[in-house]
Amino acid sequence: MTKEAYTDISASMPYGVGAYLYETLGSTNDKARGFASNGAEKSPLWIITREQTLGRGRRGREWIGLTGNFFASLLWSPQISAADMAGLPFVVALSIREALMQIGVPTSQLACKWPNDILLDGAKVAGTLIEASIDQNSVKNAATDYIIIGVGINLAKAPKDTPYPATSVAGAMDIMFDPIDFLPLLAAQFSHFSTLLEQEGFAPVRTEWLASAYGVGQPVTVNSEEKLLTGTFNGVADDGAFILGLDGGGEKRLYAGDIFPQLAADLNMQGES
Repeated sequence: MTKEAYTDISASMPYGVGAYLYETLGSTNDKARGFASNGAEKSPLWIITREQTLGRGRRGREWIGLTGNFFASLLWSPQISAADMAGLPFVVALSIREALMQIGVPTSQLACKWPNDILLDGAKVAGTLIEASIDQNSVKNAATDYIIIGVGINLAKAPKDTPYPATSVAGAMDIMFDPIDFLPLLAAQFSHFSTLLEQEGFAPVRTEWLASAYGVGQPVTVNSEEKLLTGTFNGVADDGAFILGLDGGGEKRLYAGDIFPQLAADLNMQGES
């Protein structure tokens, strides 16, 4: 198979969900965007690769593509309101968590970390990058033409020298699982939670996410817009914002930032959450 050729693995996916497997890609998000730009399949289509060379995380940070890890992106046209779009990162996080539980990772050792990470024993094991295209014919209603959801999971190996501690499923749990076999599990969970968001809105998704959230009620340091804030994680607002109880009193809603437990406040605060 050539570098740009793919194998159609849709038969292994939930009904109505497509999936293309590549041996090597620069970025699965970029490939998914290429399909969308060419007017090809818009929803839902997973792009997965065994090797990713130009992956990225939030704020343009590099996502290190170690062999054996999971690199995939979903091209999706959601049927949700603009207000409920705030729930999408939480839907993805819950989907990853549930899929990891299906391969044997204990529930008690997994947690969701705002805004888009999954922790295993307190260390980062997965992250997501969500990019949206707004339908210019429906700007007044903020209609979304399509969403691209990039998912990276350390199934086999964890990168070293990361600002926030990282781990892998194989390293922490001695569980070896092929990323291609993991995709149908993740796709099924995403179908479940995205349907919940579409039909019932963000409220039940937020409730479930908070039940598995890391650090609720605990002291945190937040690097937000190059300013360090300290306080307590007081939960998530109905628009997806991080609610920070300020040390000096009152609360502040944050829509972006790197969250560090107070015990890890000596970490490099410019790092990836």
